[in-house]
Amino acid sequence: MCNDGPVLTCLGSRRTSRAHTRPLSRVLLIVPFFNRDGLGEDFSNYKWIAGLAERVDVTVLGIRRGDAEKPLGDTAATFIAIGEGAWHRAFMRASSNYRKLSRGLKPSYLGFYRGAKSWLRDHGAGYDIIHQLSPLALRYPSPAVPSIRQTGGTLIIGPLAGSLPTPRCFKEHRWLPSPRTIVDESRFRFDPWLRATFTTASCVIGVAPYVRDLIGGLKIRRFETISETGVDNVHTTTRRSDSDRPVSLLFVGRLVPEKGVLHAIRAMALLPRNFRATLKICGTGRLGPLCEREISRLGLHGTVELLGYVPKSEVFTLYGESDIFLFPSYREPSGNVVLESMSFGIPVITTTVGGTGHAVSDECGIRVPPGSPGKFEAELAEAILVLGTNRALMERMGRAARNYVERVALWPRKIDWMFDLYRDLRRTGRCRSRASSVIDQSVPGIHAPGLVKLARLSCMRVCHQ
Repeated sequence: MCNDGPVLTCLGSRRTSRAHTRPLSRVLLIVPFFNRDGLGEDFSNYKWIAGLAERVDVTVLGIRRGDAEKPLGDTAATFIAIGEGAWHRAFMRASSNYRKLSRGLKPSYLGFYRGAKSWLRDHGAGYDIIHQLSPLALRYPSPAVPSIRQTGGTLIIGPLAGSLPTPRCFKEHRWLPSPRTIVDESRFRFDPWLRATFTTASCVIGVAPYVRDLIGGLKIRRFETISETGVDNVHTTTRRSDSDRPVSLLFVGRLVPEKGVLHAIRAMALLPRNFRATLKICGTGRLGPLCEREISRLGLHGTVELLGYVPKSEVFTLYGESDIFLFPSYREPSGNVVLESMSFGIPVITTTVGGTGHAVSDECGIRVPPGSPGKFEAELAEAILVLGTNRALMERMGRAARNYVERVALWPRKIDWMFDLYRDLRRTGRCRSRASSVIDQSVPGIHAPGLVKLARLSCMRVCHQ
């Protein structure tokens, strides 16, 4: 029987006595992609490795990058290097689009998979926990499955993210799903290696509940939710509280369609003329020229500013100077920038889908459901008005955002969460509600369906001033 918790999902487990709990001594992390000096997923993987190595004896099975003598730096973990394969190196030399392809499909994983499966066949039985942290995407089978099936053991997969479909109303050709979506959905249904990864695992971790929905046709033993990324600390900032200055909004992300940057720009054009607000956009991408044209077409020079590439340290300065973080991504797997902004005490305007829709509760910001583009942009403008005309609400949501990050997204908290999961699984899969599973979004607050009336009242007040 499973104890009910705020987030914990218990599937197919059984109760065992604490007296039968075996000590946790050795953990194998399968992490082909990590980089202590990198960004995004690779850097998050390194943070998991470094943090867990402080709690338990960790061995890392990964790909050695470049000529680094110590790819794990000064961490206490042991590193086992698996080659990428000769065919991959030849492809890398021959392909001019290798970097883009590698980011999207990770062709080096095939060679790693084969080498890791062979290594695990000989050495996998010596570990209490085998945990595959990487890749983040759901489309990669685990090389540990044959070893686990042969010798038994505990396999954890995740955190996992991605494979989100584009909302139908945002597709250029609504009747034709993207090739990647078709392939992913087909593999969840028919790929025996991928399906075996999820059904063999003692626990599958997703960054948000949508991951469970994507693999809902499979019998998963246990599912947990935690983001793959985190922050090092929260920040206390002092913003000017005078009502005469414009409301400062910030967007940080790639300038690509699914990030919603064009919708953010168009939403700014829908604000009343008496309402003063500015939007700074940090990032580069193929929509950059189109964003510039849209700003000119809508007469938003001086209101919307494209900053291009901004170093991380300067982005952090912008977080501290901003009132609202505007991130209308409608296909966001996780959303590291949202957690970063919340650590500065900034309320967030985002969508109801993906990782950001899960991380941002109604206490911390306003979530807008992706509808038709016109309706979506209008509701984004309404959300900006709701916060921008109510400084007390904006400050209250900002405090809640900072408290949320401090409670669940700091790296030490996340490492504690994972270590508790390891120990819990050593109790032969016994489920219990852990206080660290606190990613609970069931708190009342302001949400998009209730925006219209409040926004119209705010708009009327602004226009009559």
